[in-house]
Formats: sequence, C-alpha cells, structure tokens
Amino acid sequence: MKKSVVFLLSCLLCLSVACSGKTDTTNDTLTDIPEDAIPFEYDVTMTKFILLKGMLNDSLPMDIIFDTGTPDGIVVSDSLRGLIPSVVNVQVGHLTRPMTVHFTSRDNPIFTHYLGPNGAILSWRYFEDQRLKISFQHTYLHVMDSAETVTGYDSVSLYRHPIYPNYLLAPVSIYTQGKVIPVRLLFDTGTNVFASNLYPELGLTYGLKLDSSYFENGKQPFKEGFQLKSDSIGIGKMNVPTGRFGVGFYQHRRNDQHFD
Repeated sequence: MKKSVVFLLSCLLCLSVACSGKTDTTNDTLTDIPEDAIPFEYDVTMTKFILLKGMLNDSLPMDIIFDTGTPDGIVVSDSLRGLIPSVVNVQVGHLTRPMTVHFTSRDNPIFTHYLGPNGAILSWRYFEDQRLKISFQHTYLHVMDSAETVTGYDSVSLYRHPIYPNYLLAPVSIYTQGKVIPVRLLFDTGTNVFASNLYPELGLTYGLKLDSSYFENGKQPFKEGFQLKSDSIGIGKMNVPTGRFGVGFYQHRRNDQHFD
C-alpha cells in the first residue's frame, strides 16, 4: 500500500510538498512511526479534520485543529477574550512555540458544533522553517531533522500568494467533463478550499453557482451546486480518479482574484 503522506517544508525560500508517490520498498509501517510523532485524529467529514491535543500556557487544555489554510497565529473563540493574553505558548506534543492569538465569534460553527469554547485553530506557521511530515495513513505529525530524507517522494512546489504571502498555494490540474483546468489551490487541511479561473465561459454544466454561502449551518460544508465536481484531480505525478473531490470558491474571492 502506498503511503498517504504530505511533507510541508515551510522555510521562507523553499516551499514544497511531497505526496503519496514513494516506492513500495520504503513505505511506512507501524514500526516506522517516530518516537516523537504527534498523533492526531482525522475525519474529512467536518467532524475532526487534523485534530490535535494541546495546551495553552501550560494550563489550558485544548482540542486544536491544525489548519494549513489559516495564515497566522492561533484562532480561539471570543469567549476566551480577557482570559488569555494576546500571545500564548502553544504546546503540541513535545513542541512549544509562542503564537499570536486571533479571536473569532463565539457563534462560529467550528466552535459551536465541533471544538467547543476551549478549542483552537492552529496555523501552518507553528511549524515555519521546519520540515513537517503529515502521515494520513498512520495519523501523525513529525518534524523531520536534517538527517531524514524525502528522496523517493513525488513533490511539487508550494507558492506564497504574491499579495497575501501567508497563504500557501499548490499547483493542481482539475479534470472534469473532458476539460483540464490548471489552477493553484490553497494548500488547506482545514474547513474549505478555494479555486480560481473557474468561469461560466468554461462551458461546464454544473458546479459554478457563485451566489452560494460556503458554510450554511455548521453541518453541511457546501450548498448543493456550490462545488465543481471533478472527475479527477492531479498534483505532481499523482492523479486521484474520483468524483468525491470538489473544489469550492467564494464569489468575493473570484471578484478580486485572491487566488489566481
């Protein structure tokens, strides 16, 4: 079985991601899991995402969603305003790092439906300047040291957005209805994804409803007709031939070209 793994190399000058394309002779087994691996729970159906157990300032236990689509800091419910400082030490596994706190509405569905008031959303910058391995096969994170290699993995470059550099974009090809649409998507392990270059003149028969809300009630991530239903999605040398993947986008994102 090929391994389901992503590497996030989040240094300032070299951003790349390597996907499940390693040779069978070097695939992960349970005995390969590093001793310092950080376990997570994962469920793509809007219940867990990459869910970590963590701590703020050595005193406040947290359920933490690791979201590579969050551009900076750590996001918490407004119910914690006044109870925690503007910068907190975030502990995840054996790692501790100070992060700037960003407050969101206590009515945010991610908190009301899934995390609760003592939950948080952690940005990719927690692991900035480090090589991070995300294993979906064995559900763990691992910060790689200089002796560990990614040789043998298929890889593509990630790009900082030219206007919003804390967003990381990955080049993909969307195959749908006989068309191939090259696009850079937000590299996002969180609650939504973005696409660009999706216009009515492409002649697609479904999936381009621009007036839909991306998050209706916290239980259904997209309204019907909001997603572009792909036949397959290609990244690097890997092509996923399934109609289960969809690409969602905001009308206001399309209008000002945030992700072109």
